[in-house]
Amino acid sequence: MRGHFLIGVLWLLFLTPLFVNAASDANQNPSVMNLSQSNITNDMCALFPGPVQTWQGSAGKFEGSHKLNITGTAIINSNHYIGFNTVKNTSGSNSHVNDFCEGKSCQPIGENKNLYAEKIKLDLWPQVDDGNLSKQRDFGNKKIFWFNTINLSNKNIVFPSGSVVHVKKMTLNNSSLSSESKKADDLLIFVHDLKPSQDILHEWVDLNAGTQVTALIYSERNLFMSNGNNTKVTRVTGAVTAPNLVMTGKKNKLRTEIIGQSTCFEAQPEYQLAMTPTVATSTLCEPQKIEFLVSKVGASNSDFKGDISFSISSATGGKWARNVELNNPQTFGVGSSDFVLTNSDSRSAIWLQPNGAETVTVTASIADMAGDKPVGIYSFIPGGFSVTPNTNNIIAGQPFSVTVKAVACANQPNLNDAAITQYSGVKQLEFDTRYLAPSQGQYHVGAVRGDNELSSLKVNFTSGISDPIQMRYRDAGSVNLVVKDKTCSSDYCELITTKANQLKVTDLPQGLVGEVSLHSRPWTFAICPQAGDSFSGTTSSGDGLVAAGDAFVMRANPLQWQVGDSSDEAVVIDVSNDKYCQRPITPNFFAQDVPVATVTASVVGIDTPQKGHQGKLTGKVAQSNIELHDNTAMIFNDLRWSEVGSVNLGLKSSAYLGMDINPSWRAVGRFYPKQFVIKNSSITNAHTESTPPFTYMDQSFEVDFTVEAQNAAGDPTRNYGAFGSTLKENLQLTAVDLNQNRQLNDISMRLDQSNLSTGWQHQWQQAQLLSRMANWHLHDDYNQIIN
Repeated sequence: MRGHFLIGVLWLLFLTPLFVNAASDANQNPSVMNLSQSNITNDMCALFPGPVQTWQGSAGKFEGSHKLNITGTAIINSNHYIGFNTVKNTSGSNSHVNDFCEGKSCQPIGENKNLYAEKIKLDLWPQVDDGNLSKQRDFGNKKIFWFNTINLSNKNIVFPSGSVVHVKKMTLNNSSLSSESKKADDLLIFVHDLKPSQDILHEWVDLNAGTQVTALIYSERNLFMSNGNNTKVTRVTGAVTAPNLVMTGKKNKLRTEIIGQSTCFEAQPEYQLAMTPTVATSTLCEPQKIEFLVSKVGASNSDFKGDISFSISSATGGKWARNVELNNPQTFGVGSSDFVLTNSDSRSAIWLQPNGAETVTVTASIADMAGDKPVGIYSFIPGGFSVTPNTNNIIAGQPFSVTVKAVACANQPNLNDAAITQYSGVKQLEFDTRYLAPSQGQYHVGAVRGDNELSSLKVNFTSGISDPIQMRYRDAGSVNLVVKDKTCSSDYCELITTKANQLKVTDLPQGLVGEVSLHSRPWTFAICPQAGDSFSGTTSSGDGLVAAGDAFVMRANPLQWQVGDSSDEAVVIDVSNDKYCQRPITPNFFAQDVPVATVTASVVGIDTPQKGHQGKLTGKVAQSNIELHDNTAMIFNDLRWSEVGSVNLGLKSSAYLGMDINPSWRAVGRFYPKQFVIKNSSITNAHTESTPPFTYMDQSFEVDFTVEAQNAAGDPTRNYGAFGSTLKENLQLTAVDLNQNRQLNDISMRLDQSNLSTGWQHQWQQAQLLSRMANWHLHDDYNQIIN
């Protein structure tokens, strides 16, 4: 009938409702089904005893090259073990030497056979499967999937939590797979060694170009990870069990990573023990303070509670206590003596004093410790300079004061009575820097004169005690400040040759020299965009950054303190001004053999819109200062915010040399929707009494639709409704002929939209645009069915 048509589909822009290809859940293997029913079972944990493994008898190998990382491995006698009989470094001169396990060597399985996975027989493939997965689908309540292939490029797939995915072949290029919960235990992937129909993929599982998978993967095929880039690391969060596993990094740049995450193998708490100072010289009439610092690898806080064991090796014997006054001391004899600090926390200290001039060695340890036992070497001299700062814990760039006292300890029981009172007047002092951690640096500790640090200064002494001296050190790390008077050295000392002083060479065998340990931390962190990006966008102005849920890059610059900066060690620093990104940094924060600190990014508030939804910050939100950096900034290259607008991001560090670095924050934006999806759409024809319903040409009909602004994971972005009108997408309504016998035919010109309200495209309610529009007309004679 001419002039008579059916309306069945409404399109907005290029978006279409998600389509579900439902395959039968029948004929599932009960053993595998049970793994998904109870989420975590002993059966499933037998397949994933650790973050990476093969099964016994597979003769499988782990091969790695250049910079890569595996976390959560089994730690046995301070060594990291993985479930492969062979571990090979294909990039080094010695294939048996690697640093793949959090900077430590990944050891082959050896005698630890419990690290092998159990080999199981996977289910028979059903007659009807779910076809090929190449983009997100509406999975509904379905949780068991059978895909011929998974072939993704620049796609993000989110499965319902508790899903089990079977697939014959899988290749992911700059894509992601995860469950709604973003927990590895909530997505189980079985890769079958079966030939797919229309086979175009590699014979191995290929994860490359910054792909992110959060799942437990059990694969009958080999698995390759490679080609991370400057903005993304190819990463699996969860576990991988496969015949062979190959991870390819880049020289000095982390490009592939497996973060072990599962309740099947709760990672052992990995604590590192440090002693500070590691080298020091003191006079005999003052005890040497030694601090034991326990940190938890990869965590912003240390929850250590336990015993710290230490031994003292001495030639003269002596005493130590847990207080500077040496009250209730314990004694140690000649040779090696062992002690235990019971019920210690993350920061403990002792004060040690030998009976005579000598060098004392202290070695410490804790149970299940990561890394080597720290060793401290402490020299004690009969006399010289006693150097006392107002604090041993300083902030890089912030002045501190020291007092120098000339002492001779041979016949005096304590420091107060040991001052050389004849040492008075103006003296020329020399200042040197002994670098401990790291072992070198470009800045030195010196006396403050304007913007400079002097290595030599005239200082007034009264009865052997100096006036306070203002000093400054502009870098981070552990150093010793060495103070000398060149007129009194081990070769010649004017003070001793003066007859009235009655001092002997044995009183000052090294002359007037002394040193003190200093621990210096960055003031705070600047939060900076990478080159070409801007963080200034808001819901009403400025540049866009990335789509919600996509990865963005944040640089964390460790800053020196400058005049005008806050001196309150607890205050949170607002670094929103871009000038902070141009400030001088502490380069030794990134040097080799440095104290380790874990820096964590988090959402601390919403910038725009006001009172908006804070969303969630995901990705790799925590990393240490020895991981990804370019010697000027830590690089967080896999951060993802789930909302739109601009967010206040904060940085907080774990203790660095026992000190807290000032937290910082700044507004970062603008994040915008990743996609617009039609959640619901319907057309009500004028004549519903017929089957099928229909509408005549030029007769009114009614349209209802809901469009949702979403992030990359397909979740609604509720702040979008508060965007300024100029920053909202200009949606258009389109009528399309979907006749399958010819190309798509746009007939929007025949659609009368004169009754639409002005600005209907901008009438968003949070993440959704809901419309119900009546009195539509389709002009002209048109008899094709819109399907």
